[in-house]
Amino acid sequence: MLVLFPFVFLGISVLIGQVVFDVPADYVGAFVVGIQGSAIMLAAALFTRMNMEQQLRLDHIRLSIDQQVIELLTQREAAARATVELGLFVHHSIQSELTSVAIRLQEAALSGNPEVMLQERAFTKVKLDQLPRQAPWVAPRTGLHHIQEVVDAWTGIAEINLDLPNEPEISGSTWQLIAYIVEEGVTNAVRTGKARKLDVSVRIMDTEIELKIHDDGDLNTVSRDRGTGTLWLDRIAPHRWSLGEDADGTVLTVKFV
Repeated sequence: MLVLFPFVFLGISVLIGQVVFDVPADYVGAFVVGIQGSAIMLAAALFTRMNMEQQLRLDHIRLSIDQQVIELLTQREAAARATVELGLFVHHSIQSELTSVAIRLQEAALSGNPEVMLQERAFTKVKLDQLPRQAPWVAPRTGLHHIQEVVDAWTGIAEINLDLPNEPEISGSTWQLIAYIVEEGVTNAVRTGKARKLDVSVRIMDTEIELKIHDDGDLNTVSRDRGTGTLWLDRIAPHRWSLGEDADGTVLTVKFV
């Protein structure tokens, strides 16, 4: 294509000279002009191509950097989620399991019955062996399954009645939060409030989901200090949770929007 440029410029030069300036055709001069014009066009084409290639290289570098940033942010987000999940497992699940077996051992010791003490020691060993296998990265669990584990952990110590909607009616992430709150609430009610009967209910409202844990314990024996559980509730449900009492005991209410 570039080979034709001199002849194109030659023709244009002759035409301009004859039509515009009314001079005889100078084919030699026109050819020189054609060569010069072709050189200019070639230089312009090469410059444009170099600019395009440079722009493509810059775009590729920017895309590569963007992808690296996205991958880094994704890795950080995944690490943050795993860290939070580990913290919840340690604070709620392990604490709940260890507290329940500790209370069972204490009550077995107070009973003075050697057979009961032997059974509870065996039960404790089984529970401690199970803890590593209950870690979220080993055995992922749904919220409802998690809640049932809480009920099972406190069997023989406290009676826990559940009134829950069907699993598909609430998102999986909300169920997980509900399960951890149930675990925290039950543990505190039994350990510090001396509760022995608890009713756990979840209600789906028009614009929110309400969790209530009612127990027959004594709110006055519950610590008023702002512990890890309180700070955690402040973070996941700011201004949407309360701990109070009624004629029958203590009520923990948490609302999700």
